[in-house]
Amino acid sequence: MSHPNTRTRGFSQIKPLFSCAGHTGQVTCLAITSKGDILLSGGTDGVVMIWDMTTGEALYALEDVFGGPISALALIEGPADDSQHPAFCYGNAAGHLALCTYVETEDTYCLKSRALGHYHAVEDIKYDPSYGRIGSVSRGSVKFWCVGQNGMLSPTLQSPPEEDFIVRSLCFVSGGEEVLLFYLETHEVACYHLSPWDHRWTKSVDSRIGYAALAPTGKDIYISNLHNGVDRYLLPDLILDRKFHYQIEDNVPLHIATPFDGDLMVVGGDRGIVKVFNTHTGKLVNMISHTKDKSPVQVVATHVLNNHACMIVTASDTIKVWCGTFEEPGRQPKRPQPPVRPSGSGARQHLGRTMVGSLLLSVILTAVGVIVLLCYLDLLRVAEIESTLYHIASPGPALTLARPSRNQ
Repeated sequence: MSHPNTRTRGFSQIKPLFSCAGHTGQVTCLAITSKGDILLSGGTDGVVMIWDMTTGEALYALEDVFGGPISALALIEGPADDSQHPAFCYGNAAGHLALCTYVETEDTYCLKSRALGHYHAVEDIKYDPSYGRIGSVSRGSVKFWCVGQNGMLSPTLQSPPEEDFIVRSLCFVSGGEEVLLFYLETHEVACYHLSPWDHRWTKSVDSRIGYAALAPTGKDIYISNLHNGVDRYLLPDLILDRKFHYQIEDNVPLHIATPFDGDLMVVGGDRGIVKVFNTHTGKLVNMISHTKDKSPVQVVATHVLNNHACMIVTASDTIKVWCGTFEEPGRQPKRPQPPVRPSGSGARQHLGRTMVGSLLLSVILTAVGVIVLLCYLDLLRVAEIESTLYHIASPGPALTLARPSRNQ
C-alpha cells in the first residue's frame, strides 16, 4: 500500500499516541500483527510483553525463567491471518527457542514447546508463511524448524555447518524457497536453496552488516552498515543502489522498517532520534525524538493503516507508539497560478484596453470629485444663511425700567 506523497517526501506530521510501560530493561525486539491490533516486545529483563495497539494497555506478560534476556521474536502468522491471538516464537540469550500459544480456557499465553536450538544468543528469527518454516541464527549457526501437529518445535531441513563468523540476520526470499544469510564481520551475504539444500551464491557488500531488512517488494535489501548509515542493495545481483547517510557516534546495530511498499525507510538512531528517509530521493524527511537522554533507539517497527497513515513503534528502555500521516487528497492548499503574460498582437490589444480603462477611470474619479466639491459649497452657503437668520431673530439687550421716586 502506497501514497502519492511517499514517492517524493515524508510524513506531513508525526504525532505521539501513547507509551507502553512494563519492561524493566532494554527492549531488544518488536513485532506487530498483520492486522495491526497487537504489539509484541521482548527485552533484556527476560519478559515478552503483549500490548493492545489501540490503547497501549498491557494484555499479557510471559517471563522466560530459564534463559534470561529475550534477543529475538517472530509472529507465527500469514499476511491474511485474522487470528486475535496469534502464536509466536522467541529466542533468548542462552540459545533457546520457545513457541508460545494462546490458551482460550485460561485466557492467557503459555509455553507450548521449547528447544535448545543454539549454544549462543539467538541473533534473529524469521517465519515463512509459504512453507510454515521458522529460521533462527546464532553466532555461526543456522537452523530451521517446523511446528508439528502436536504444536511442538521440530528441526527440519539441512543446515550449513557452523562457522566462526556471526550471522546477524536472515531473510526468506523467492516465496520461501531460498534464504539469505548476512554475516557481520566478513561483509558477506550467502544465498541457499532450502529444499533440496543447495548453496546458490555468496557475495560481499561494502561494509559490515549490523542488521538487514528485506523490502516488501522482495527486490531490495537494506543493511545497517555500522559506519555512516544504511545501504540499499538490489537483488539478486547485490548491486549497491543507494546510500542513506547520517552520523553514527555509538556503533550499535539499528533495526530498519520499510512501510508503504518500501517508499519510506524508518531506522533507529544512536542519540535518541529515529530517522525517516524517502527511499526514492534518499533524503532525510522526518525525525522522531524518542528520548531526550541521548540513549540508543535500536528497535523500530511499522504498520500501515491505510494509504495516508502509518503506525510507528520506537523502543529503547521505553516503548512509544506514533502515527505518521499524509495530507489527504483534495485537502492540499492550491498554489496561486502566475499571470499569463500576453505577447504579439495580443499584447497591443491588451495595452489598448488597459489605456482605455485607465482613461475611463480618471474621468469617473474627476466627476466624483466635482460632485463632492459642489455639495461642499452648497453646505457652506446653507450654513451662512442660517447664521444670518439667527442674528435677525435674536432679541436685543433687555431694557431696565426705573421706578420714579416720590420726591420728584
